Amino acid sequence: MVFFALGLILSAHEEPAKTLKEKREKEQNRKKILAERIGSTTVFKHTINNGVVDTIKEVFMTTRFDQKGNIASMSVFKSSHSLDYEVVFTYDYNNNMLTDTDYNSSGQMVENIQYTYDMEGRVKQQLN
Repeated sequence: MVFFALGLILSAHEEPAKTLKEKREKEQNRKKILAERIGSTTVFKHTINNGVVDTIKEVFMTTRFDQKGNIASMSVFKSSHSLDYEVVFTYDYNNNMLTDTDYNSSGQMVENIQYTYDMEGRVKQQLN
């Protein structure tokens, strides 16, 4: 399960499905998250010195999932205790991403992207 989770969160941005194939894949991932009851995942950063992995690990990114298995937020850290930025997502009743909002380390909104969809659930419009 670790490999599945890591595949989802190595990027600090999530994109909405733009094709029916992408929509099916996202739905499969969402159902896996629900089935495994994953509430959040954390990626740690390690240092390698002379081929040896340092035992001190630093939090790099935490991804939180909502009760439907959608990515609710991603927090990226400069160091384990210093937030760099956070991305918050909202969804409609069909699990289509409605908003992708970025906040800086002070909590100020720096970007807000809104999405609309066609009847099949494909992105129709992206507003920045």
